Amino acid sequence: MKQISARNLSLKIFGDVNFYKYLITGFVNTITTYSIYISLLQIISIYYAYSTAYIIGLFIGLFFHSKFVFKVKINIYITIIYLMFYLFNYFFSGILLWLFVEKFYYSKVIAPLLVLFISIPINFFLTKLIFYEKPLTIN
Repeated sequence: MKQISARNLSLKIFGDVNFYKYLITGFVNTITTYSIYISLLQIISIYYAYSTAYIIGLFIGLFFHSKFVFKVKINIYITIIYLMFYLFNYFFSGILLWLFVEKFYYSKVIAPLLVLFISIPINFFLTKLIFYEKPLTIN
């Protein structure tokens, strides 16, 4: 297993050209799913709107990450691991969303953007591991 120190982790993320591709494709995916979320808020609850937009974004993200960011052919292994990771991420993001809206009283419109700010670097690093199938350990 390749090891990486916690000190160099930020260089591994922010110094990687794929991170910027990840941001661009993530921006497109975010605009798409955020538009869906805002539209759905008019007719269903925040959590159903968030869940629906999240699921749609999952498949958009899988396509973008494999074709444009990491340029890896999608296989069943990558798909399953990707979906499992983003299922975990869904619950993590959902908890953050709940905290921002219910406990810190942020707007339902602003809270998902705060969640993104927190989760983007974490998601890039872990998504990169999924697509490159090279496990890393962090000291």
